[in-house]
Amino acid sequence: MIHRTKAKASTHTQSDDQSGTDTQSQASEEANNTPSRSKKARVRRGDSEYKRFDTLRQFLQDGRRFYARTRFLFPFGILLGLVLGLIFVEPSSLPDIPAHFAVFLEDYDISLSLPQIDLSRVQAEWKRLISTIPEPWKLNTDGREFQVGDEIKARGLEATYPVVLIPGVISTSLESWSTSPEYRQFFRQKVWGGFPMISQVTFNREKWMSMLLLDPVTGLDPKGVKVRASEGFDAASSFIQGFWIWSKVIENLAVVNYDTDNLVLAPYDWRLSMYNLEQRDGYFSRLKTTIEGFKKRQKRKCVIAAHSMGSTTKAMAALLSGEMKDTVDLNPAGAYVLERFFSKKERQSLFRSWAGGASMWVKGGNAVWGDATFAPDDEEDGRHTHGELIAFRQTAPIPLDDKDAETPPFMQGQAQTAAAQVPKQNTAPVSRNLTADEAGAWILGHTPLTFRKMIATNYSYGIERDEEALKRNDMDHTKWTNPLEIRLPAAPSLQFYCVYGHGKETEVSTWYATELYEQGDDDALVDLEVCTKDNTCSGQDLDSPRHMPFSRSWIDSDYTNEGTSPKVRNGVKLGEGDGTVSLLSLGAMCVEGWKRKRWNPAGIKITTVELPHRPEVTLPRGGANTSDHVDILGSNALNEIILKVATGAGGEIRDNYVSRIREYAKRIRWDA
Repeated sequence: MIHRTKAKASTHTQSDDQSGTDTQSQASEEANNTPSRSKKARVRRGDSEYKRFDTLRQFLQDGRRFYARTRFLFPFGILLGLVLGLIFVEPSSLPDIPAHFAVFLEDYDISLSLPQIDLSRVQAEWKRLISTIPEPWKLNTDGREFQVGDEIKARGLEATYPVVLIPGVISTSLESWSTSPEYRQFFRQKVWGGFPMISQVTFNREKWMSMLLLDPVTGLDPKGVKVRASEGFDAASSFIQGFWIWSKVIENLAVVNYDTDNLVLAPYDWRLSMYNLEQRDGYFSRLKTTIEGFKKRQKRKCVIAAHSMGSTTKAMAALLSGEMKDTVDLNPAGAYVLERFFSKKERQSLFRSWAGGASMWVKGGNAVWGDATFAPDDEEDGRHTHGELIAFRQTAPIPLDDKDAETPPFMQGQAQTAAAQVPKQNTAPVSRNLTADEAGAWILGHTPLTFRKMIATNYSYGIERDEEALKRNDMDHTKWTNPLEIRLPAAPSLQFYCVYGHGKETEVSTWYATELYEQGDDDALVDLEVCTKDNTCSGQDLDSPRHMPFSRSWIDSDYTNEGTSPKVRNGVKLGEGDGTVSLLSLGAMCVEGWKRKRWNPAGIKITTVELPHRPEVTLPRGGANTSDHVDILGSNALNEIILKVATGAGGEIRDNYVSRIREYAKRIRWDA
């Protein structure tokens, strides 16, 4: 733990013989020379928080070499942007560039007469240039387009069952439907996904953030803002031009005779909680209607292919400090630019307003993730356990009472829900490492009341072993995103296929640094308040720096130890998984949990297929044998499995294991 003692506020006592004028003069001098307490609090940060930027800052200050100066970086950035744009541009788009540029000038009220330029010859030359580039080197194509579909079609297989594709979190594009004057210029433009997003982030960052932020109380659009999920296949085929998501799957399905009559992509606004997604957009009702419509028209079952949404410690870190492995792994220059352009506090605000992200909070507590001495997925002879989801490097220990990390009922699977039976706000930074139960409570103690209310009224993260309670949970929407507190449907003919990657280092637990600081004007109100299911809350306000030292926490990115077990890189403890979701989250329910009647009363058949991560290092997305969390959607093996199930050859698919998931899953406390 990195700790700085809270500085005492300066006090001055006027002596009996001191004149009022002297006192006023002294007070005035203090006002001019001494920052306010809140200002001190904001500028007094732990040295280690920004230590990773010291090398870059020193470099920029010492000598200011030409390539570190703005006069070089600015034109270099423009040149790099043009090169990247040319990489992603399609030849057929070239003739439209003048028209697009004219629209851009009109949007920003720039009056400029453009010459008439014929780019048809440029288009022809550009096509010729692209044709000389080997397919595997291209970012948007790699030579495998339609390959799996051709192989399945050659076997005489074709479309049998209608297919519904459900994207993962952040995969669906979002667009603005706001008609209020300040947002009309963005009407029907993508604010998430596509190059319009890049333009808005660059030139209209404040408005872009205000459009994506949700109301902290309702969890819905703020006043004057309306953002909705894009529709159709383009909503999640690619994130931006050249970075595909579902397009490979769609291409291969099309080869075996899938089209808009028997194939649907079901995009959704992933920012919303599941409850609000239904209340505002009717998403699940519409999805149900789509599936039942397929069954009525085609007299066949429906294949649902869904991606992501696993439990991840990454989600907890993002909600706590606005960080994750992806941000702390940046090199010093990249981290500096990210922090200056899109700070941790801004990222934190976005993440906390997106209630949908909280669905990925780790579930099951210590029973699944282990404790301070053991975790099911610990490495043999490891020096640290993954059971400590949040760890601190000790410097000046401060005792932490057991009550300071009391687990809220909604984290234990109990019937009552609470928004703030969480760590005491008036305690010093913790001096011991935290398990899943304690970490969840501690994180809630560092978040605003509105966030805690959102968690309490939408989610539950415990484990339920009582079969009668599981039956009652069928009617409790807060349990529906937790497979440990809800049963699979009573549909014995249903089949589940769990397909995921393995072999890529994954964020499993985290080292954090923390410090005390005085509350500033920009700190949120902090209450200890308990909420019940009727959404009534009561509690006390502790928003007073006189009796409450606040603590600030961040991933301890200064700590790297590749030689320890498990590895630690930039404050992140690495374990097994697909690069995003840990192995336990990927496979434990598939190989063990759903084999038990209490969670699978109908005995639905579960088939588990692990795909080893074997990327081709020369290809940007890993090629045919990648099993990265996102890139697996373009792998040959996953596409083959989806097509086999869709064409009626799912019976050929067998369990396949390349990890120790069955061993790990047996170590989970399923029954006690």
